[in-house]
Amino acid sequence: MAHGFGACFSPILSAWERNLHDPAPLVLDVGCGSGIWGSIIKGFWPNAGVHGIEGLRSRNDPMPGCKTGPLDGAYDLVYYDQIQARFPTLATERNEPPTYDVGLCLDVIEHLPTEDGHNLLELMPRVALHWFVCTPAVLFCADAEGYDRHVSLWTEEDFLFRGFKLFKPRAITLGGVTGGREWEDFGWPMILAYRGPWDLANVSDYRITSYAQASHSAAHNAGGPHDEAV
Repeated sequence: MAHGFGACFSPILSAWERNLHDPAPLVLDVGCGSGIWGSIIKGFWPNAGVHGIEGLRSRNDPMPGCKTGPLDGAYDLVYYDQIQARFPTLATERNEPPTYDVGLCLDVIEHLPTEDGHNLLELMPRVALHWFVCTPAVLFCADAEGYDRHVSLWTEEDFLFRGFKLFKPRAITLGGVTGGREWEDFGWPMILAYRGPWDLANVSDYRITSYAQASHSAAHNAGGPHDEAV
C-alpha cells in the first residue's frame, strides 16, 4: 500500500469522521504494508481494534535501533499470509453479520490476479460492513518483482455494478462553466470506492457516484454533447 495514500487519505477520513459513531470499531486492513493506516486509525480512534493481513513478514522487521516492528504498535493482530488464502477464512456465512465494522483494501487489489481480485470483491460484504477500496486507474509497477508487482487493472465499472459508490473530486466553476473533475486532474489517476450502508451525502467535499448515476450519465452522454452541472 503506497501509491494512492495521499489522495485517498482525506476522503476516507472525511467519511469516517462524519459517519462512524462507534468509538471502538473493529477494522481489517488488507495488505497493511508498512502499517501507516493502522497508525492513523489508532491515532483517531485509540480504542479501535485493528487487524491486518500481510503477505510479507519482513514488513514488520524492526528498524535499526528498534526492538519492535512498525506493525506491532498499530495492529492488535496481523495474519502473515497470502491474501487469497486468509481472506476467505474471515468471511461469515451469508445469513450472518460480518465480523468487522470497516475494511480497507488500499492499493492492494492490483497486486492480485484478476480472478483472485474478483473473488475478494465478492466476499467483502461477508467480512466487513463498510469497505474502502483504492486502486490505480492505470497500470504501474508491471515490471516490479514479487509482491510489489501490479498484475491486474481495474475499471470503475468493476466496482459500480457490485454496489460500490465512487469518490470523485468536487466540481469547479471556471469562466461561468461548471464541470466535474477526475483524480487524474490532480496528477493521480485512481479509483476510490466505498461499499456499505452509508449514503455519504454528508461528505460534501467530494462527489459520490453510484451505479444508477453512472448509468444515467452514460445514457445522457449518448444523446449528444451537452454541459451538465455536477
